[in-house]
Amino acid sequence: MGPRRFELVVLEGNSKKHKITAYYAGEFDPNAGDPADHAVELLKDAAKAHRIPTDNIGLVIDSGSSAFRQLILPFSDRSKLDQVIKFEVEDDLPQWSIDEVVVDYHVLEEKGDSSSLIVTAVPKEDLSAAIKLLSRAGLEPLEAQLETSAMVNAATSASLCGPEEAQLLVHVGDLATSVVTMDGGNIREMRVIHIGALSHELVQSAEQASDSEEDQDEAEIVPVAKLSSIETSRRIEQAVKRIRREIGRSLSGASTTFPIGAIHVCGIEMPGLVGESIMDVPAYILDCFDEDEGQPADGYGQLVAAYGAAVTQLGGGLMEPKLRREELAFSGTWERIEFPVAVAAMLLAMLGAVFFMMERQKVQDYERSIEFLVKSNFNYLVGSSGRSDQATMVPPSKDIAKLSRKLRPAKGEKREYSKPIEAVFSDTLSFLGRDLNKLKDDLGDTGSVAQPQSAFVASNLVLDLLRAQSSRWRTSIHKFSGEFISGKNAKENGWVDIRMDIVFFGSNSAEATRAYEQFRNELEKQSDWFLKLDEKPTEELPNGGGIIVKGLTIGVDTTKVVSGAAKS
Repeated sequence: MGPRRFELVVLEGNSKKHKITAYYAGEFDPNAGDPADHAVELLKDAAKAHRIPTDNIGLVIDSGSSAFRQLILPFSDRSKLDQVIKFEVEDDLPQWSIDEVVVDYHVLEEKGDSSSLIVTAVPKEDLSAAIKLLSRAGLEPLEAQLETSAMVNAATSASLCGPEEAQLLVHVGDLATSVVTMDGGNIREMRVIHIGALSHELVQSAEQASDSEEDQDEAEIVPVAKLSSIETSRRIEQAVKRIRREIGRSLSGASTTFPIGAIHVCGIEMPGLVGESIMDVPAYILDCFDEDEGQPADGYGQLVAAYGAAVTQLGGGLMEPKLRREELAFSGTWERIEFPVAVAAMLLAMLGAVFFMMERQKVQDYERSIEFLVKSNFNYLVGSSGRSDQATMVPPSKDIAKLSRKLRPAKGEKREYSKPIEAVFSDTLSFLGRDLNKLKDDLGDTGSVAQPQSAFVASNLVLDLLRAQSSRWRTSIHKFSGEFISGKNAKENGWVDIRMDIVFFGSNSAEATRAYEQFRNELEKQSDWFLKLDEKPTEELPNGGGIIVKGLTIGVDTTKVVSGAAKS
């Protein structure tokens, strides 16, 4: 499909043996009110009239906006080439931002780990517009390519490019002419000439008319009024001369192993190309059709590109174009993804069924283990089948017995336990804890009944301190007593007063006094039971070997000591 013309070719069979079942060539009206709608209607009518199948369509677009570059890269792995090709060719395409183009490549030659490539760059905007137009007509293509690759695949499929000869393949399009140099059955070079069969109907915009020849090739083109026959002939003749001149440049600049023996021309017919020689090389029409395969009666040169696309879709030809690989690959109709989605859905359903059965088995095992634990729990506490003499708890409490009946109802009755089954253990522990506290209360446990403080315990606390420091002090107790002092109200536990007459010995009274002071310091460190110290005057012993403290009173709180002992 070009700016002004389109061709359709339908092949049936495989890449080696096939036949043409339909073909058609049409032209868009440049004066239509809405060119896009007009093109869509023409394509729809052509597809309907010729029963074009829509499941395997290849698109060929005009090569005029494309660019070809040759690269040599130090690796040959295709996956790596796909990753780096755009970055490698970016510096060779200064006219575009690399994000604005779709890049494809063809491997010309591989030597060891290096690859020689010919790279194609096509503006995304042009490619998207062509695909969108075909999609609106119900003919969304699976793949897209340029006239160059379609022409090569048509020629190689028809065995026109032998292994020991070289040829020049030329496709004359609407506004551009593609040239491919073939050598020994392989591509040597690709280029595009920015003039085609219908260029004589267009002129460059006046604003760009003074640009250089290279810039003029890229200049915006606008339609002009209908030309006279004389002017038309003159412009066609000029176009042919320029095309012949550029073909001559390709011939003179070609570096081929074998001499170029023929020029094969296809596309729109132009006088002065086919049947004449260019630099002594004869030009023939590119005949890729077989009479037994439905060859058109005439005008088949213009169908070569469409034929090449059809051959490509059947898996034939030398090149494997993939212009849709990056930009629009398989983004269209539901039919294209119906089968893989169905397979994926089936696999997901099978995976879900397997997962459900595994989880169900886990739940069943969990429920059986819970049921076993509940049964064992109440057999241990209440007794199996109501026989409490077999249980540890004799008799079981009313709450535990009631819970047992809820969890293990009689046959035919529903379980009345509304909580999760795991909560039975926390409820059982709660009931057991409550019963245990009640038993403690009945037995007078200190946890709930306040006990008076013990003068005996307080005495031992003071005496233990003296015994622990016997290596530091020498003491003698002449009088010792303990008395419980009650608190002012029921909330106060009271305390125990320890009264004693105690002697601290030393080589002299000063040493004995230091021992007494150390005793007082140690008492203050006993924060868990020491409350107060009522100091008394000291008296020196008659022999000067110590001091005596009479009526020394020590306040002791045994509450913490007794409760801590009970917890430990």
